[in-house]
Amino acid sequence: MANALKQIFSLFILIAVIAGGFWIFDSYRNSQGKLPAGLTILSGGTATFVGTVSQNVTGCRNDTSTTCFFTASAGQGNVKIQYDNNEDYVCANEKAAASGLAVTPGTHVRVSGAYRKTGDSYSINTCGSPDYFITVSP
Repeated sequence: MANALKQIFSLFILIAVIAGGFWIFDSYRNSQGKLPAGLTILSGGTATFVGTVSQNVTGCRNDTSTTCFFTASAGQGNVKIQYDNNEDYVCANEKAAASGLAVTPGTHVRVSGAYRKTGDSYSINTCGSPDYFITVSP
């Protein structure tokens, strides 16, 4: 009987250690790579994003040393959406560039483009292909 209790107790401890390990790993993984709400990573280095525009920087139209982009969020975390490069690098997606230029803060958008993560920042670039898009949702 004492042997059976030892085995049950040992099994309980083993389960607790394994569960704790999974919890620690999951907590670490989420703290290191949790995606902003609304961002979905797809295959081939692309992503989609659904969210609300918080600011639109249209400086590339007047200053060739900068890019045009807007930032948007869907709750937690921001995503930078680059929709036009500048005069030195032609954007291959004029439709997305025109859509990006037209959005204003508070606009609800759906975006598809090339995905990039740099440090804690997430971005999507719509210039690389005419298949990428920025659509305004009601």
